[in-house]
Amino acid sequence: MEKISGIYLIVHNEDGRVYVGSAINLYKREHEHRFDLINNCHDNQRLQNAWNKYGEAAFKFEVLEIVQDPANLLVKEQWWMDKLQSYDRDKGFNIRKVAESNFGLKHTPETKEKISQGNIGKNSWMTGENNPFFGKKHTEESLEKMRTPRSEEVRVSMGQAAIVVTDSASGSVHLALSAPSRSLTVSSTYIATLS
Repeated sequence: MEKISGIYLIVHNEDGRVYVGSAINLYKREHEHRFDLINNCHDNQRLQNAWNKYGEAAFKFEVLEIVQDPANLLVKEQWWMDKLQSYDRDKGFNIRKVAESNFGLKHTPETKEKISQGNIGKNSWMTGENNPFFGKKHTEESLEKMRTPRSEEVRVSMGQAAIVVTDSASGSVHLALSAPSRSLTVSSTYIATLS
């Protein structure tokens, strides 16, 4: 699946408060946020508290802007944070006023040990006998499905899919992008050039 970088929002539907973020891989980042929020272990306690209080259905993930050059992500994220004032408690969930990234950050051995100690007992519900797949094995059919790439669909934006049609004779690929382009309010031609 192709990585698409950009700026995204997590929006509280009821009061309009937003979390502004940036990601090299929007699809992956959405799933990381959802996983952490659902499992009550999100780093942003302000967002986690609202999620716990109002539930998953009260929030939506939106792509705000596709950024072709990942080097521009923090500049664009800061622009959107300032425009939406997402660091103002009444308007958003961002805790920091400055867009920063931990990408490439190297922790010291002491910090790694503190993180390790802090994680003891977290997510233990999914280990050993508590894991629903404990003691089971995938069938050969399931393993084959996991090995086979899913060429019929590719995620273009969070919550939207593009249909990929491959011409087996020429090997050319065509994308049907009308739904994603409407959700992103950009032309489908623009999205197609990102592929």
